[in-house]
Amino acid sequence: MSTKIYDDFIKLPVDKMAQEISNMTYGYEQTNVPKAHYKKFLSKPIQEAMEASVSVQLVDTIYNTLNALFTENPLLFFKALICLDKNIKPKNLTAQEYQALQISSEALSNGCEKKNHPPYINEEISNLFNDVLENGEHYILKSNDDK
Repeated sequence: MSTKIYDDFIKLPVDKMAQEISNMTYGYEQTNVPKAHYKKFLSKPIQEAMEASVSVQLVDTIYNTLNALFTENPLLFFKALICLDKNIKPKNLTAQEYQALQISSEALSNGCEKKNHPPYINEEISNLFNDVLENGEHYILKSNDDK
C-alpha cells in the first residue's frame, strides 16, 4: 500500500498544515487565500466547528417534519403557517379569523399547485438567498454599504 498525501499531511503542525492548504487552494485557478485564514480555522475549538454541523442536522429534522406535514395535508399545513405568521392561536379563532384563514390558505394551496412548490417565503428573502448563493456574503454586505 502506497503512502498518500493525507498520511503525511495529518502529521504536520497547524502552521505547516495551513500553508499546505493555502498552496492547494492557490493550485485551483490561482485562488490566493492567506495561510493565516486556514491557521485560524484549524485552531478553532472543535465545539465551535461542530455548531454548524449540529445546526444543519436540526434543520434537516425540522425540514423532514415540515415536508411530511405538507405532503399529508397541504391545506392544514398552510393554515398553521398563516396562524404562525399572524400570531393567531388556532384554539382562539374568531369567526372572521377562521374565514380569512380558510380563504387565504386555499389561495396559498392553489398557488402551490400552479408553481409546483409552496411559496413559503416572500420574494425579497428568496432573492436575498439567491444573491448570497451566487455571489457570497461579502458581495451582499458590500452592495448594502453602497446604498
